[in-house]
Amino acid sequence: MGGSAKKSALSTSDPQIADAHQNHGIGTALAQHVADHARSRGAHTLTMHTDAANTPMLHLLRRLGLSQHVRDGTRIDVRVPLGTVP
Repeated sequence: MGGSAKKSALSTSDPQIADAHQNHGIGTALAQHVADHARSRGAHTLTMHTDAANTPMLHLLRRLGLSQHVRDGTRIDVRVPLGTVP
């Protein structure tokens, strides 16, 4: 067979921001750190899974420039190209 594509993944363990601490930029800072770390390891896309009812997370992902999302029942799978993350 010809060449093979190298695929790597960076996984987080479902980080959450407590309700009392939301709207203070913590989620944005965490997402930025994850994007920076992934980019430094050669990744070009973030793929995230969230609950379709998680409005704050969906708002954050839209601000980060989500390019594609697929809804599967109550779950949404989102892709964010790292080139668009500030």
